[in-house]
Amino acid sequence: MFIRHETFSTFLRRYPVISIILVIHLLLFCWVNLSALTNGLIPFGEVIYYLMVGNNFAIQSGEYWRLLTPVFLHTSFGHVIFNSFALLLFGPPLEFMLGRLKFLAFYLTAGVIGNIATLFFGGLYLSHLGASGAIYGLFGAYVFIMMNRRHLIDPSSAQIVVVLLVIGMVFTLLNSGVNIWAHLFGFVAGFGLIPLFLKNVVPFYFSHGYGPSSDIRRPRRKIRAVTAQKAGKRIALIIAYIIVGAVFLRVLQLVITALM
Repeated sequence: MFIRHETFSTFLRRYPVISIILVIHLLLFCWVNLSALTNGLIPFGEVIYYLMVGNNFAIQSGEYWRLLTPVFLHTSFGHVIFNSFALLLFGPPLEFMLGRLKFLAFYLTAGVIGNIATLFFGGLYLSHLGASGAIYGLFGAYVFIMMNRRHLIDPSSAQIVVVLLVIGMVFTLLNSGVNIWAHLFGFVAGFGLIPLFLKNVVPFYFSHGYGPSSDIRRPRRKIRAVTAQKAGKRIALIIAYIIVGAVFLRVLQLVITALM
């Protein structure tokens, strides 16, 4: 499900929304950074950054487009690579199952909700950027699917989601430079929104076709679940234990730092 076997041209044809988003990620990253490295020889990099970065004070002053534009903007190489790879890995099955427009609406809405949470819970002058809120929206969608629509995901793919989600949550809680509000509320948004988008979807692993234009006939009969009924609850419990443990370690780290 998450292992890509398509050629480059086939991937572009099957997943045009993801392809376009990835191009925007890399284009803006290169433009902004090369402009800074060449002292403006490549023009408008500083302007692009200024107009697109999320800033809570600017948003409260009426620049509401900044709730959306940070989803496409990255300035750190590690940041753009991690988010782009996560989208490349987890995006295609959802674009196939939801269709292009529904996937785009879901992805952007999760990202915007993460930025709205940052506006309410972050500092007044906090600046933020990156697609992490939208990426965690994908995680939220898959966790909902694992718990409630188990026929849409195979067991091995579910295990991959759990492992990477746990790693991501621990990293989020232990790294002070991460926008925890975007991650947390992007995940919650994805979990809460995805039921609205799952009507009449067909499992990704049913075919190598793509999107609503595929020749697949959507099954009318109820598909038998591929995992045990208690699997989702057990996974959620494990995640909860790990998150609580990570929070405890983070608090302990802050206390030790304060004492030193």
